[in-house]
Formats: sequence, structure tokens, C-alpha cells
Amino acid sequence: MKVYLHIGTYKTGTSAIQRFLHSNRQKLLEYNIVYPEFKQHKYAHHMLAWSYMPHKKDLQKSTISFKDIVSYMEKYPQKTLLLSSEMFYAIEDIQKLQNDLQTLEIFPKIIVYLRRQDYWLESRYNQITKSPRNNKAGFVDTLKNIELNWFTRLQKWEQAFGRENLIVKAYEKQQMPQGLIINFLHILNITQMDAFQMPTKKINTSLDLDLLELKRLLNTMNYPVELSTLNEINENLQPFSQKLFSFEERQKIIKKYTHSNCQIAERYLNRKTLFYDDFPNNKNQYKQYNGLQLEKAIALFISITKAQQKQLQIKQQLTLQNKTKRYKKKLRRAKRLSVIFGILLLLKFFLILYLLYLIAYRY
Repeated sequence: MKVYLHIGTYKTGTSAIQRFLHSNRQKLLEYNIVYPEFKQHKYAHHMLAWSYMPHKKDLQKSTISFKDIVSYMEKYPQKTLLLSSEMFYAIEDIQKLQNDLQTLEIFPKIIVYLRRQDYWLESRYNQITKSPRNNKAGFVDTLKNIELNWFTRLQKWEQAFGRENLIVKAYEKQQMPQGLIINFLHILNITQMDAFQMPTKKINTSLDLDLLELKRLLNTMNYPVELSTLNEINENLQPFSQKLFSFEERQKIIKKYTHSNCQIAERYLNRKTLFYDDFPNNKNQYKQYNGLQLEKAIALFISITKAQQKQLQIKQQLTLQNKTKRYKKKLRRAKRLSVIFGILLLLKFFLILYLLYLIAYRY
């Protein structure tokens, strides 16, 4: 059975890819590609990956196995299986995964997208801060200690599945001129895009740094702000050019991974450079984020409260509409019951008259 296993990495548009694949399952079948819909978690196959992650014991009750997938694929003989979950990238015992797949005679092609490490860290910080988890001013320093040597990780996947079965892509706009989705479809040898339902808006968009810093401050006060509210405000802000890291910090991060990134380019892409985006080399033109100003914080907070009030009004209107619908439904039911009751009374009346007639006729 031919299989594609998309393993991420994190912060490389995985959610967008998975939502697209889920929405276009039927169209993919026309190209003999099966994207299983059963036991999905957020349009992806995280449950498969969780079964290989011991620290996810609390989630393993809901996991599935590759045997389940093989049984599922019996309905689709001679078709290609496509699975996607960035959780696979985090698996430590990759060899166990390979052994299980080999036992089932599954020999997958591994698809992996890689993002330049400084961009990855910025995106990760943005994502974590959008949730209530991050409320520490120095959290960005904690992130910088994460090990992001993509080459070391890819070597483990190569040892398990073979170099020839790794499809490595750089997650970078200029290397995906037609966009991420079309780039992914080309890997599957799909070139006709007309009939596919393409995404109409971005998923997991990064927030403006001022808005992001305000969200972090609100996290410290446990002040809830829905992501939809933040995204709505973010759409109306001017694109920001300031950077989360200082010039020196970014140079340090880039320098740390330059060699390993070159190793990836040479080994898997047959070229010298993995990423094409220019590295910062002019400190005078570099704009570092200087923090949230009071005036901007007040303006953004007012926007948040207005958006929340608007969303609350919409929810109240929907609640009222639902109550009205339920009331009308109950009213229609009451009318039907009253009609039925009236008919029964009428029948009872005629029955009494009939009985009186029989008694009068008899005597």
C-alpha cells in the first residue's frame, strides 16, 4: 500500500493543510488518494501519533492503531493513503513506528516542512501567547533555549525509513510561489487545482506585536479574550515590521543553525542553501520591537471591549432567536394538540348523542 505520512513540523501551516485535505476528501478520491476522516482530531490524525508518545497517556484512551487504518483502507483497494499530524515529528521512538508499519507492510513516504529557526521561534511565541498559557515577560528567553536542529531530527527519520523516502520542503514564501496548499498537492502529483475548494482566509495568523503584548498582560490578570476577537482586531491593524528579537539575538540564532541547515540542503535537496530569505546584516535598518506604549494599550483595549460587546450582542440575538423558534415550535404543537383535543370532544359528543338515540329507540 502506497502511503504518504505528513509529519509537520510544527508552525509550518499544518492546520491549513489538514483543514484543506479534510474539506476536499471526496475530490482527493478522484486522484486515488484517501485522507481518512474517522477518528480525526482537529482535521488531523493526532490520535495515531499519540499512541507512540508515552507522555500522552491521558490521551491514549482515545487513540487508534495502524491496524485500524489498514482495516479502514480495505474499502479503498489500490488507493494511496495520506495521513497528517505534526505530532509524529515529536515521536522519540521512531524505530518502533517503523517496525509497526513494516509488520503491516506499510512503507511510507515522509513529508516534512522546515521553517527557519528564528521565524519558527517568533511564530511559536505568538501562538503560545494567544492562549492563556503565557503570562511571563521573559518567556521569549525560555523559547530561545529550545533545540531546533532539524538535521539531527531528520537523521533519526532517515535511519528508520531511508533517505530516499524523505520528502523535505522549506517553508518559505519564495520557495512556494503558488502557496503552501498547491506546493503540497504537487508532492502528491496533483497539478489540476480548479475543482478543489481552496481556503478563503488564513489560519493561525500571527498577531501584531502590540496586540500580542496586550494579550500577554491580560493573561496575567486572567482576563479572557477569545481568539476570534483578537483576529478581528488584528485584521484592521497596519502590517507590523518590527521584530521580536534584537538584531544580535537573531544573528545568534541564525548562526547557531547555519551549518545544520546547510547539511539538510546538501543531503536532501542537492543544493547548498536551505532557506533563501535574506539574513539581517544592517543593524541601522533593523527595527526591533520596543514594547507596548500606554496610548496604544488603551486604544487596543477599547477595541477589544467594543468587539466583545458586539459579539455578546450577537450571541444574545441568536439566543433570543433560538428561544423564539422554540416558543413557536411549542405554540404549533399546542395548536395541534388543541385541534386533536377538539376533535376528540366532538367525537365524544356524537357518541353520547348516538347512545341516547339508541336508548330512546329501544324504549
